[in-house]
Amino acid sequence: MSSQQTEEHQTPILLPPEIENAPGIVAPPTATATIEPVPASPLEAHHSEFATFHEGYVRHYIQLADAKAGVGFGMISGVLVYLLGKDTVRDVLLHPALTAKFGITLMAVLFLIASAMSAFLVIAPRLASSPGDAGLVFFGDVAGRASGDEYVSDVASRSESDLTASRLRHCFNVARVCTRKYALLKKSIWLALPGLTLAMVAFLIL
Repeated sequence: MSSQQTEEHQTPILLPPEIENAPGIVAPPTATATIEPVPASPLEAHHSEFATFHEGYVRHYIQLADAKAGVGFGMISGVLVYLLGKDTVRDVLLHPALTAKFGITLMAVLFLIASAMSAFLVIAPRLASSPGDAGLVFFGDVAGRASGDEYVSDVASRSESDLTASRLRHCFNVARVCTRKYALLKKSIWLALPGLTLAMVAFLIL
């Protein structure tokens, strides 16, 4: 019985001639992916005009963020000073207890302090050096030159396209600073809302 099964397994399988003579399918060779740098076209006069526009655009929004943060910091600081200036508030905070008065007063102070700190960070200057050609624009990099003549020579050796590229890179760096400012300003506003609400409740119950 076993020898019969072995013979069956060893019997070759015959394929029709159409299948045997069919052309084979060969996979194409895998192509190696290469990334070739695309040469940047030189910047022209209209690019310089755009750089001038963007510098003024970002400067406007930075000034607006600083102004809003200054008003918010002054208002929140005034509320904090008035709140902590009350004898009843200081008495509650200096004698912690599991009471609604202590919890409301403490949370109001914490929210207001966090909001004031966020507003202050909006106004705080960011003196970060910029890598590369942006050093032609950032005042910290300019002041770091050995002399004014060195800076003049460096600028004189650049083409109009190079100078426009430096301005645009600096616009990018300043835009990132502006984005961080508005993120902190948004955080300050949302922290101030519960802080001021809890402070009003504290004024009423104390």
